[in-house]
Amino acid sequence: MSNDQRPAKIVDVLLAEFGELMALDPAAFRRKFRKMAASPFAFYRGAPPSSTRT
Repeated sequence: MSNDQRPAKIVDVLLAEFGELMALDPAAFRRKFRKMAASPFAFYRGAPPSSTRT
């Protein structure tokens, strides 16, 4: 995956996983994503653990 494709892929994954919840409370997700975008530590802290995915 190229650096140009990466942002679109991230958005696609977030929409697929959280789209319904984002529609219910868009402001909450904007706050969360802004916090996660602030630093790599904040991103990984805010991301759900991969072990919870089935």
